Amino acid sequence: MGRVHLLQPIARKAISYAHAAGFHVNLHSPLTTEFKITEWANDRDAYRLRFAPMLDLIHFAESGQVAPPVLVIHAAADHPETTGAYLEWLSGELDERGSNTRLSLELRTTEGPADHRFDRSVESLGSFLTELDLPRTGMCWDVAHAWESGGSITPLSPRALRWINHVHIHDSRADAAVHAPLDAGSVPWREAVAALKDVGWQGSITLEIRYRYAAELGEPWTVLEASLRSFQSVLAGE
Repeated sequence: MGRVHLLQPIARKAISYAHAAGFHVNLHSPLTTEFKITEWANDRDAYRLRFAPMLDLIHFAESGQVAPPVLVIHAAADHPETTGAYLEWLSGELDERGSNTRLSLELRTTEGPADHRFDRSVESLGSFLTELDLPRTGMCWDVAHAWESGGSITPLSPRALRWINHVHIHDSRADAAVHAPLDAGSVPWREAVAALKDVGWQGSITLEIRYRYAAELGEPWTVLEASLRSFQSVLAGE
């Protein structure tokens, strides 16, 4: 439910705190330039050295919980073939370490009606994953990104539900920026969670809320707790 950048010194301690509180930890690959998939394509050996601390953190998180974590990844949106090769490489690295960590390509927000890049719609991202056919890899359905792309949430087909192995839930601010606390804005996250629950979807959900956005609404930990309680109430059918 909050985010800690994984290459900060506090990351390992944050994972330990989360485990002690009974939380399942999922991870997001760093978004800085040196960890982009295109950088892997440019110099694989140098990238592998840079990524080694991430693999150590993945192992640390996985060893402290019952179910394996999900590692969410942003595709190289203009380079589907490079993205596929990267996922095969990363899956092999995890295989070598005996890890069951799942990989999840995130559904991204479109930049307008003409944006048809493969990671900007559920159907095109799903088609990519079907062709890739990599067992540990699926889709991260980011509900707010789907809402940003069309102003609503398109019902998921049974085919789409098979692709999704992780979900991001967050809301919008008054300026329409997302990653806000739940019930702060217009994202129909309740309907999305209820729809997943109604079909018996099995997977993990992260409340991807920015701490600083929670702080705008009050004492941040109280605001984050309220988001968690709202989420739990939907799961309970209240």
